[in-house]
Amino acid sequence: MTIEVDFLLIGGGLASATAAKTLREQGANGSVAIIAAEPLLPYHRPPLTKGFLLGKQTRESLPVLKDGYFRDQDVQILLDTRALSIEPEHRCVRTDRVGDFNYRKLLIATGCRPHRIEAPGAELPGVFYLRTLADAEDLKQAMAGAKRAAVIGSSFIAMELAASFAEQGIETTLIAREERLYSRLHSPEVSTFFAGYYRARGVAILFNETVKAFTGRGRVQRLVTSSGKKIACDLVAVGIGVAPDLGFIAGSGIKLEHGVLVNQYLETSHTGIYAAGDVARFFDPIFRRYRRVEHWDNAAKQGRLAALNMLGRREGYRAVSYFYSSVFDLSFNFLGDTAEVKTRVLRGSPRDLSFGVLYLDRVSGPASEGGPAPGDVLSQTPD
Repeated sequence: MTIEVDFLLIGGGLASATAAKTLREQGANGSVAIIAAEPLLPYHRPPLTKGFLLGKQTRESLPVLKDGYFRDQDVQILLDTRALSIEPEHRCVRTDRVGDFNYRKLLIATGCRPHRIEAPGAELPGVFYLRTLADAEDLKQAMAGAKRAAVIGSSFIAMELAASFAEQGIETTLIAREERLYSRLHSPEVSTFFAGYYRARGVAILFNETVKAFTGRGRVQRLVTSSGKKIACDLVAVGIGVAPDLGFIAGSGIKLEHGVLVNQYLETSHTGIYAAGDVARFFDPIFRRYRRVEHWDNAAKQGRLAALNMLGRREGYRAVSYFYSSVFDLSFNFLGDTAEVKTRVLRGSPRDLSFGVLYLDRVSGPASEGGPAPGDVLSQTPD
């Protein structure tokens, strides 16, 4: 069976939902369809590591759009369905259970998948990864009976999970491969502050360590670190980073480079195919380099921008990248980019729990990574 659709959106997250909403708000009269791998309507993921695990939010509070929106706006959403391949020359997407789609415009917004840890015993029950609501529900159930937890990694998700475990009274050990927390921020001041903040709330932190093995009878009971330390644990949460979900794009000819490479209009190397959100590697005109940003704010902004350009608006990406996180009773925001920063200036006092770090003197010059100057395009699309 082949289905004809004007606007096909692959991915069941915030970027796709925002794109669908924008298409209808901007007067798109053609057919709109979303292919979603999960059996649930698009929902917000940031609460999964915090409010949802701690019982402060329910699954009913998570949907991106109100119940009935897709029906009322005549947006077809195919749940529990995966894209298997894309054939740009035929404008065709093949799926695993509802046949093929012939599209006029296509959006790729499949997000990322967690990196899996490779160590003996890593498949034992009690070792968790968090990406979906189903993952969060399984982890929440395990937390109810846990006394000791280990968190592998120092990613933003890992840090949020460690805080949630500790808030639930679970004895928590965080195992970081790096020598600092939040190493991506390149700020010893921030890293030192949060290390002290976590330790003051009972979280043990092991730096410069990885996991050598997990052991247990029928379920994880302990882990052994690279230096030989043995950590008892009832559950383990792994947060060692993510990779763009690109498997179905292999062989399509769409240009990939640590993500789906797009121009300033979020259009890929093939006319009429766009990408948005975590999966998109875009040229940042402010910091003059290609990057991916894994954050809900970026997914929402790019989902909207991609939809506008699918309608022929040709609006360029010009937003300042931003993300936030919250742990325990603190929250922090970050704007910009820390790459190639030479000078930092601290404002405020960490002791007062209110401070900021300014990143200055970024190296200037030609676009890094061989990127185009602002205004250049990676693919030419008719106006």
